Amino acid sequence: MAKKTNKKAKQVDELVAFVKGNRSVIIASIKNLPAANFQEIRKKIRDKATIKVYKKNIILKAIEKIEKGFIKEMKNYVVEDSALIFTKIDPF
Repeated sequence: MAKKTNKKAKQVDELVAFVKGNRSVIIASIKNLPAANFQEIRKKIRDKATIKVYKKNIILKAIEKIEKGFIKEMKNYVVEDSALIFTKIDPF
């Protein structure tokens, strides 16, 4: 059991590092998105952004660990089957 907890803690820390190291974080629902389409999207934005998929509880724990106020509000938008897109490019 401790091995699973350690793995989850590493995932939370990894996610926190991604959030802090990038300018933009986007939450996207991938529910009902065929795997082939998801992979095609990944290929198209590979040079501009990184897409990570975590379990909902890992995402929520990472959000709680981050001090920034606006990140904590993202908790309301996390649903099952969410992908997080990280980029250093300004989305606007």
